Amino acid sequence: MYLNNTKVIQELKEGYETEEAFKFQKVNTLYSCPEPPVVPVTFLKEGSYAKLRGYSGGTTLNISLEFRTYELH
Repeated sequence: MYLNNTKVIQELKEGYETEEAFKFQKVNTLYSCPEPPVVPVTFLKEGSYAKLRGYSGGTTLNISLEFRTYELH
């Protein structure tokens, strides 16, 4: 496995053999993605919309939406 032109696994093995494994200590390591915040939004009118600030200079955006309908009977 290469990371920034470094053979990470080989360097890690050699580091433990030469007692230089300190280069590979874990600091603030997450083993999974943190849960994104869930923000419920209610659109009261037909013409309502959400306007979100994005990253400047970005050409793509990935989002996930879940829709729920609520009707008064």
